[in-house]
Amino acid sequence: MFRFIQSHYCKSGTHKQVKQIWKRRRTTTTMNNMNISQYMNTLGQSIMRDYRIVYFGTDAFALPILEQLHEHTEHEIALVVVPYKPHGNGQRSVVEKYAQKHKLPIQRVNRKTTMNYFHLNTTPEQIIEPIQEPSTSKEYKLYKDNEEKPYDIGVVASFRYLMKPHVFEHFKYGCVNIHPSALPQFRGPAPITHTVWRGEKFTKVSLINLAPKFDTGSIIRQSPFIEISAMIDYPSFFNMLAYEGAVLLSELLELPGTELQQAIEAAVPQNDPNLLVEPGVTLKDKPQEEIIFARKPRNEDGYINFAEKTASEIYHQFKALYTSLPHVYTYLKDTRINFHDMQLILQQEHHLDVLLQNYPDIKPGQCIFDRKQKQLLVCCKDRTLLAIHALSKPNRKPTKSGDFLAQVPKEAKLNRTCFFFDV
Repeated sequence: MFRFIQSHYCKSGTHKQVKQIWKRRRTTTTMNNMNISQYMNTLGQSIMRDYRIVYFGTDAFALPILEQLHEHTEHEIALVVVPYKPHGNGQRSVVEKYAQKHKLPIQRVNRKTTMNYFHLNTTPEQIIEPIQEPSTSKEYKLYKDNEEKPYDIGVVASFRYLMKPHVFEHFKYGCVNIHPSALPQFRGPAPITHTVWRGEKFTKVSLINLAPKFDTGSIIRQSPFIEISAMIDYPSFFNMLAYEGAVLLSELLELPGTELQQAIEAAVPQNDPNLLVEPGVTLKDKPQEEIIFARKPRNEDGYINFAEKTASEIYHQFKALYTSLPHVYTYLKDTRINFHDMQLILQQEHHLDVLLQNYPDIKPGQCIFDRKQKQLLVCCKDRTLLAIHALSKPNRKPTKSGDFLAQVPKEAKLNRTCFFFDV
C-alpha cells in the first residue's frame, strides 16, 4: 500500500496527521464505519491488555508515541526514562516536559546509569536524578530472581543512550525500538535526515527488538511503504513518521500476552535476504554498498557546491540539513553565504526559457535574478535550476534574494542581475 506525503501535515496539526494515517488503514468494514476519535481509542482499547510500560525517549519523534500510549490506551506508563541533559545545556526534553505535565513517573539518567541500571520512581511529583554508582552492584536489579518481573515491556523511541542486555531483563516481553526507516537501510542515529538528504522515493517505519548494538535487532513488523513527494517538507515528514510509529506500536500492543510474545519471538533478522527494502526489491537484490549507515550530519555536510550536484540533490540536501546543522552554505568570493529558503523548480515556466536565452553559456554557480517572480535562480549541475528566496552573510539576518543583490561585490557580478557563487 503506497502512500503519498503532502507538505501541509505539520501546518494543519496533530489531528490531521493522525487522520491521514487512519484513512489509509481503513481496510475493513468495521473501520470504514469509524470516525477518527473512535479509531484512536480503538488502537489501545479494543482488546484491553493493560501492559506496564517503561518508555525511553527524548525528542519530538518520541513525543507523539508517548502521547498515543498515555491518552488513547489503557496501558500503564510505569516510568518515563529521559536523558539528564538532552541538549547539553540542562534544558528539558519535550518528552520530559510532557511527562511532568501529566504527572507521569520520571527517571533521569546519564550514560553510565543507563548502561548499568535504572530505578523505579513511585512518586510522580519527584524526579529521580542520575546516581553515579549503585550502592550494591553495577548490575542492579529491581526484582529478585524468584519474583515476577515488574514491567511488561520497554518502548524505546529516539533515545540517546545504549543500554546493556541486563537492562532488558526487567521486562517480561523485552524491549522494542521504533526506527523510522526500512531497516537495514539507514540504520543509525539520523535515518529521517538521510532519507530526505538522499532523495529516497519510499520509506517505512520499523518496529524491532532492542539489541546490544544500535538498531541491529530483529524486525517485529514494519509499516507499508510510504511514498515521498519530490517537494518534501522535512518537519511534516518527520511528524508523519512519528505518528506512523505510534500507530504501529499501538497495533502491536493490542495483541494478548501470548500472541505478543509469539510476535516478538517470530521477528525476522535484518540480514534476511527476502526483506523488502524498496517496492519490489529485496535485500538480496540490493548491492551491499547501497545499504547506508545513517550517521549524524557534520558541519561540513552543509556545504553546497553547485557544480557537483543537480538542483534536486541540492534541494534535498538543504531540506534535510537546514534544521539539524547551524548552516547550509556556499561561498561568494571566499565569504560564506548561508541559505535560509530555497525551492525546487519542477516545471520550468515559459518566461524562464526566455530569460535563459540571454545566457546560452550559463554555468553551475551562476545566479540570475528573475524580476518577474522576484527570485534568485542558480544554475546547478546538468543546467538544472534552483530558486533561492532567502540568504545571508555570516552573523547577518536573512534577506530576500532581491535585496541580497546589493550586497554582492562588484568583482563577482557579470551585470546588474547576474553573479557567480564559488564552485
